[in-house]
Amino acid sequence: MNMPSQSTGLIDAFTSFMQKLSQLTEWVLVVLGVILFCYAFAKGTAERRASDRGITGS
Repeated sequence: MNMPSQSTGLIDAFTSFMQKLSQLTEWVLVVLGVILFCYAFAKGTAERRASDRGITGS
């Protein structure tokens, strides 16, 4: 049984996995931010158009 090298390989694999995961998380956050911004912008534009027509939700 060659345990030390096996555990080191697991640690290396885990470290590289965490690095990829952090990069993926950054991408996901950026994409979510863009989607939220576009959604808020579209919603604001729709509300402005509705208020221009005199149709307000409130």
